[in-house]
Amino acid sequence: MSPELLTIAMFGVFFVLLGLGVPLAWTTASIGLGFSLGLWGTGGLSVIVLRIWDVMTSFSMIAIPLFVFMGNMLHKSGIANDLFESFHVWLGGLRGGLAAGTVVICMILAAMIGTVGADVTITGLIALPFMFKHGYDRKLALGCIVAGGALGVLIPPSIMFIVYGVTVGESIGKLF
Repeated sequence: MSPELLTIAMFGVFFVLLGLGVPLAWTTASIGLGFSLGLWGTGGLSVIVLRIWDVMTSFSMIAIPLFVFMGNMLHKSGIANDLFESFHVWLGGLRGGLAAGTVVICMILAAMIGTVGADVTITGLIALPFMFKHGYDRKLALGCIVAGGALGVLIPPSIMFIVYGVTVGESIGKLF
């Protein structure tokens, strides 16, 4: 089968499975397993298993649970809340200062936590009620939090860089 037809078939199966309501993780796993079995037989499965084993035994992956732990500690200890309060004091007098402070807090938390989901969750729990209390529009408040949280992938100690580096065999230090 030509690569073009194979690509079209894979995307077709992908969209059909997603349309049927199959979760994304099961969709991608079943497409990978199904097409590797169809193309290379059972010999293709050994490549998948060995690649998963290489990623799982990588020492660099230990940073991921530590990033999650750091985010949990920042939220539970109240440090993230105190950080937001201090930025409100510094920038609250400016027009749009609370929104700008929220984006800056998102960037700081992203550098400490390393993941977008935890960053947006923590900032949303802290900043969103505070911004609503000060009369910010719902779309502006949510936009500031989501835009600032999206920077979490770009700021260097991110989980995405670690997973990418381990997957392609690149030095994590050089990526940072």
